[in-house]
Amino acid sequence: EPHSELDLFEGERVRESACLLSRSFRRNQTSRVCLLALLGSAKPRPWGQQYLLTMTEKVGSSSQSWTFLAVMIVGISVVAVHVTPEQGVFGVSLSSLLGGPNVPMDIDSVNQRLQQLPIEEQPEALLMWANSTFPDQLAQFTSFGLSGIAITHMLSLNNMLSRTTVISIDTLHLFPSTYELMEQISDKFGLSQNLHVYRCRDAATRQEFELKYGPRLWRTDHSLYGYLTKVEPSKRALDELKVVAWITGRRRSQGGERGEMPLIEVDALDNRIKLNPMANWAHEDVWNYVKKAGLPYNSLHDEGYTSIGDVVSTEKASVEDGERAGRFKGQSSKECGMHLATSSGKMSDFEKKAARVRDGYSWDHMASQRAEAAGVIKVTEDNFAETVSAAGKGHLLLELYAPWCGHCQALEHVWNDVAAAMHAGEAGAPVRVGRMDRWQQAAPAPYADAFHVRSFPTVFLVREGQPGEPLLYSGEKSRKELVAFVRGTISQ
Repeated sequence: EPHSELDLFEGERVRESACLLSRSFRRNQTSRVCLLALLGSAKPRPWGQQYLLTMTEKVGSSSQSWTFLAVMIVGISVVAVHVTPEQGVFGVSLSSLLGGPNVPMDIDSVNQRLQQLPIEEQPEALLMWANSTFPDQLAQFTSFGLSGIAITHMLSLNNMLSRTTVISIDTLHLFPSTYELMEQISDKFGLSQNLHVYRCRDAATRQEFELKYGPRLWRTDHSLYGYLTKVEPSKRALDELKVVAWITGRRRSQGGERGEMPLIEVDALDNRIKLNPMANWAHEDVWNYVKKAGLPYNSLHDEGYTSIGDVVSTEKASVEDGERAGRFKGQSSKECGMHLATSSGKMSDFEKKAARVRDGYSWDHMASQRAEAAGVIKVTEDNFAETVSAAGKGHLLLELYAPWCGHCQALEHVWNDVAAAMHAGEAGAPVRVGRMDRWQQAAPAPYADAFHVRSFPTVFLVREGQPGEPLLYSGEKSRKELVAFVRGTISQ
């Protein structure tokens, strides 16, 4: 019931809130009605009349503003609001509005209340709370795994799906069965209007991504790969779609960084609310729900995959090994990065590194064409053994380089000149010249130690018949010195 006096708000905080909100939002009839109702329920106070009337005239049109006002009127647990337009989305600090140091809407208390519910009731209870707390500003992030499918079904059953933005990140490296499942789920739940698929900002296909960043970035620089394919698209989705709170399918039973996560948490960097409705469910609980509801799921689960991500970083694993044991094999972390807070400074570092790699492969694309025209062999991990051990084809002078390396780029013309010299017979014997992107291409196991890279570029001479005993060149990388090195070594 309406409060008889405005005892929930201290004057100074209402003054700040009124003035700041008035700058942050546009006019809207609904918000004016809410404010008039609040003003009518309050005892006349000069500051109350003055600033609430200011808000009546200037508060905005978004659902956030009238929800904020409705909460003020009804008197739910929010007892003070301090708005900071310099922070957060919509110009409002979510830490202030929804549980930061200035507002006693205690996320811990909400977590405690939800935690007391039976585990099977927690997901839907949390989703209902979120739907009423963040109307039209709620999003579900889904990779169409078992938990995500179950959550989408719950939202649909409770008539909340139409008010929830559904976001999926296409890393461009997903399994074909995942793309098929995306279409199935979209059709089943009618997601054509509210499903938003985000990808790497400057690549629409895997082929385009590999052209710009190389074919094995996922192995060479896992963090940069994760930033480009998951972290940056996720942040862009949250910003562009003006999401205040987002739903994940993470569970504690998945282990790792997820082992202690609460049902509700506040992102330490952007103040958004992150909701984990399945936090306390086990793998078997989700499976039982999906099967009982007759929901479609990824066919790879029937082939022994317990958790499914990218083709390049997902392997089969038993539940005994851990549900996510097959993810990011060989990596210290099993998280993709989109659930780990990334500071603006770190994101800036990633952007700089991405630009350097992108520029490097742009150069390499053209340099490879020029090298081919000069008769330089392109060596990869697929043809490495065949190339270095080729009998009857002469010796091999091999450059191991990184496309982003400035010294490697500077060596291009010298290397092509050396190739021309070898073809002209200046070495006194047949010598092939090759180049290999050693940053992303690996030497096969039998050769890995012998062709160890100390720095970029590294040059080896592989003598015919001795593929496992390459000679490291350590002299000046000029045409004259390289030709002399090859000629002198062969003559011995």
